[in-house]
Amino acid sequence: MKRILVLLMAFLMCGCAKSAVSGENADTAEIFMVNVGKADAIIVRVNSDHYLIDTATEEMWPRVYAALKDMDIAHLKGVFITHTDKDHVGGLEMLAQSDIQIDAFYASKY
Repeated sequence: MKRILVLLMAFLMCGCAKSAVSGENADTAEIFMVNVGKADAIIVRVNSDHYLIDTATEEMWPRVYAALKDMDIAHLKGVFITHTDKDHVGGLEMLAQSDIQIDAFYASKY
């Protein structure tokens, strides 16, 4: 998990640096950690696009859904699944059945 966050941060910083150097408006990025106990769920905003990394456990999915709704997120550009342990994908089925529009799911072939 730490590896993915480091890569994500590097990606976001490179994108911001490129825009600032080229004279364009700098990109903005924010990372929100949803409190789901020992599980994982992270909401990432890059400019106006939103992404979700992992979906917590099935029991904690309501917290993730509430966080998305509180942030007025009705559309996710992508959902990243780091691995298939239940504390990372427990809410995946409920997310797919929810009213949140999802453009793409990303997961390792493993």
